[in-house]
Amino acid sequence: MNSKAPTKLYKIGGMNILGTDDDFRKSTVEAVSGGFEAALDNKNRQARKYRAKHPIERMRNRFDRMKSYYFKNGLDWNLDFDDFIRLWETAPDIWDEDKGEFVNAKDFADRRGKLRVARKRSLDKYIDYSNACLKYRGTIHHALQ
Repeated sequence: MNSKAPTKLYKIGGMNILGTDDDFRKSTVEAVSGGFEAALDNKNRQARKYRAKHPIERMRNRFDRMKSYYFKNGLDWNLDFDDFIRLWETAPDIWDEDKGEFVNAKDFADRRGKLRVARKRSLDKYIDYSNACLKYRGTIHHALQ
């Protein structure tokens, strides 16, 4: 290390390393060839076209998102898709304050988590047919049993 160059603290991953600018030079930006950009644009266009022709079913997407959320948080998800659908279809209409009317439970749920699938008994470490319910603002709105 050159003693005349000023040293700085560089954070690399979880480590802090003392060094100079010469020790950690920034890599130069390489120009991308036109052929590569055209191929990448074509691939992206094909992917958009496929997604437009084959949209993801809304309830299947909601099921997969809830399942991955609970698995990520260390809870077992033992609820199959048919029971998940039955839970939403048997739910009564719910009052939507924004619209000022009763709306279908499926339509009321969205990514902001207004109405979501949760556990009836919050201390259980699993979600299955006997423990699944729809919660709204921390209170149980509908349950299967």
